[in-house]
Amino acid sequence: MDKSSPSAGDVLVTRLLADIESQGLRPDAREQELLERARMTADKIAQIEAIVEVEGPTFTDKNGTVRPSPLLAESRLQSALLAGVLGGIQMSDSTVGKAVSKVRAGNASWAARVAREAQREAG
Repeated sequence: MDKSSPSAGDVLVTRLLADIESQGLRPDAREQELLERARMTADKIAQIEAIVEVEGPTFTDKNGTVRPSPLLAESRLQSALLAGVLGGIQMSDSTVGKAVSKVRAGNASWAARVAREAQREAG
């Protein structure tokens, strides 16, 4: 990866911080940690996807059976982890009278979409 260009995680966190700030919010220490975890996880997903792109989504085992790459499962696991991490980041003012659980669910869905877009842009 070219060190002069931002990583997938850098792109994701930059976009999230811009959205958080546009709501007049600032991440607290817990959310800062979650943002760092999101950065690392998005970078790991991008690395896994780059390897799969080079090596292919399948491999042939010693018996000649074509099997899916174990990296596909790891990519799914990391994507689920990223969605969970992003769900913990407050993206709007929850004091406006909305149900917190519904706001969190909507934010998690939106954050997963943003993560996918960031990965596509970085890839």
